[in-house]
Amino acid sequence: RQVGTDKPYLLVCGDSFNNWFMPIAAHSFGRVRFQFDTWHYGFVKDFIVKEKPDVFLLMIHEPLLRKMLENRKGPK
Repeated sequence: RQVGTDKPYLLVCGDSFNNWFMPIAAHSFGRVRFQFDTWHYGFVKDFIVKEKPDVFLLMIHEPLLRKMLENRKGPK
């Protein structure tokens, strides 16, 4: 939690399409941090453990995500 408030700390990981969400989230959270992950869409466990957010949100806006998953390399 942010010092001086009883509102929780939100850590958002995503891409640039999520910028619209930050001002909205600021109304409900004492601290909001956005981490741009350069389109890796990965679960950044070490970073989350270090930050210790009350809430972690992975936001992905990828209209072609289904195609990316269908065409991925490796076992399905």
